[in-house]
Amino acid sequence: MNRELPPARDFLVSGGFGGAAALVAVLILALIAVVALRQAAKRFRLLSEQRERHHQELRDDERHAAAIKECRERLAWVVDKGSMEPAAAADATVGFGPELALTVLQGLLSEARQLEDATLAAAAAVQLKQFSRVLAQQGSALLATADAAAPAAATGADEPSSPEPDHPPLEVAADETPSASRQQASTGGRRRRR
Repeated sequence: MNRELPPARDFLVSGGFGGAAALVAVLILALIAVVALRQAAKRFRLLSEQRERHHQELRDDERHAAAIKECRERLAWVVDKGSMEPAAAADATVGFGPELALTVLQGLLSEARQLEDATLAAAAAVQLKQFSRVLAQQGSALLATADAAAPAAATGADEPSSPEPDHPPLEVAADETPSASRQQASTGGRRRRR
């Protein structure tokens, strides 16, 4: 039972060794191909994620620019449709209802702050301040008319009328809530249109 092993040279040149070597070489090449494929897939995934982020940033920038443009157009609409006269004029008017104008201006101011557009926010704040002056002026003119009518009504009544009004002139601040400003604005009465 003592068999001798064939010489190593015979084993290396045999068909079995050649097949085994070819199989090992194919396995090594397959392993290299799998690693290269994974790296390429990872690189492709990173590039596509980067491309998608870039496109998302572009879409966000476009949406932001469109929102700013829309706010600017609404502010221009309020300025055009409001057709405010100078606040110093005793009979200053606005072109549409005070509740609507106040709500739109306050909405524009908050949107401009959310969009972080300082120029638009400043313009909306200035317009809101001017609008507040007009409302205050209309309120004080209405109170003056009511005060002038009060002495005439008091001559027919037994009680003397107080020359001071029950409430101060209307002033609407830029930071007031719409409900409080509507209450103040609704006491202003009707406006004259030109």
